[in-house]
Amino acid sequence: MYRIEVLLEKGGIIDSVQQKIGLREIRLITEPDKWGETFYFLLNGIPVFAKGANWIPVDSSIPRGRKLGLYSMNLNYAKDANMNMIRVWGGGIYEDDLFYELCDELGILVWQDFPFACAFYYFYNEFTENVKQEVIQNLKRIRHHPSLALWCGNNEIEWLWNDLLKRHPIINNPDIITEFKNTYVAIFENLIPQLIKEFDSIHPYWPSSPSNGFIGNDLGKHNSNNPDRGDSHFWSVWHGGKPFKAYRKFNSRFMSEFGFESFPSTKTLKEFCPQDQFEFYSPIMENHQKNSAGNKKIMDYMEKRFSIPQQFEQQVILSQLTQAEAIEYGVEYWRQNRKNYHCMGSLYWQLNDCWPVASWASLDYFGRWKALHYFTKRFFQPIIASVKEDSDKIEFWVTNDLKISQDITFEWKILNSEGKLLVSGGNISNIAPCTSLMLDTVNMSSINKDKKNLHNFIIFYKLKDTSEEKKMIFHGFRLFDA
Repeated sequence: MYRIEVLLEKGGIIDSVQQKIGLREIRLITEPDKWGETFYFLLNGIPVFAKGANWIPVDSSIPRGRKLGLYSMNLNYAKDANMNMIRVWGGGIYEDDLFYELCDELGILVWQDFPFACAFYYFYNEFTENVKQEVIQNLKRIRHHPSLALWCGNNEIEWLWNDLLKRHPIINNPDIITEFKNTYVAIFENLIPQLIKEFDSIHPYWPSSPSNGFIGNDLGKHNSNNPDRGDSHFWSVWHGGKPFKAYRKFNSRFMSEFGFESFPSTKTLKEFCPQDQFEFYSPIMENHQKNSAGNKKIMDYMEKRFSIPQQFEQQVILSQLTQAEAIEYGVEYWRQNRKNYHCMGSLYWQLNDCWPVASWASLDYFGRWKALHYFTKRFFQPIIASVKEDSDKIEFWVTNDLKISQDITFEWKILNSEGKLLVSGGNISNIAPCTSLMLDTVNMSSINKDKKNLHNFIIFYKLKDTSEEKKMIFHGFRLFDA
């Protein structure tokens, strides 16, 4: 970081301004390839796998959140969990200067949505002029920050266009629909990119999230969440009730939003709920759950993975473990796919809470780490080992986000539920920088001929360096029940 000072003099200093700046080049690379089109950030010539989360307003009252130090707390915890990117969600706000200053200092890149989300906007001159001035003011305010990586037009308007029409049956006149479409194109594909070209030409612009790119008059005619190009949102796990394995059927180029809920810690629950209402479906618990039937959904997923204890406090812990395992399952798979830039980003929903609540966050309102945040610190490490298992085959992977290659030793074993060793193996390999590598495979037919006993098998694996000390880089286990 460098400090730049500009002085205005006329027989003495009559005005001055100081700013911190960083010297770096960042580009959004979208090029045709064998899968469709790449989507990744090139930072000073280095392809970056974006590891992070979505950001919502820091508090229901922004000044209070600033006074309480929530900006610093949440962003430092993001850094502690090995995150390198935060997406400022379009349903929120243009953030406080402090947010961008902290991201600059911490080395966290910012994906900045403009604050438009999940809604129609009707064209009239006063509104459009207001949007124009708002965009110009914020371009000038934020553009110098080295943390800024991308301007994005809106959240989910393009993707949800037809659903939005269904939700608003009053909008059934073709001429009115055409007017709304024209307004969308006018704001997000003409006005904003033109202003960025004029006031901040060094930063890339993406019209919507998710999106495959500029769509024009074809708005509502294409799948804007196509996994083969652009960025993606994936909610079949959680909203759709699908098992965790559904993540592996969606080969995203850049996963910019996906999530799973849990309860905050018992200590946080005590801040708003008397202990006589410590129950999933009590009135106060349901009031602190803003996803329709969210608490039931948490319990449904828990019941598929665990025997449910009677004590509520233990249920809370299991809710957090279920959330953590869900996000881990997706992140590990998409990091396996970083080879040849097939997938180059995983930003889960969401990092923080604006009040004490059951939610998708990995940090609760008071900054207490849920199990997910501890898992995040592990699965966002620069070098990780991971497993892709199914009934026929197991694949062992290693992913290296560092700029240098690594010599590694990999060991694995499969045990049954009684602790009996069924098969084991390992190898010594070299993993190139900024890529992923499949290290080994296991044919399951030799130990699971009838494919009915998968739930009895546990995979353990270790990744070590090749020094004399054999320093542990990563270790983990995987069950066959996701």
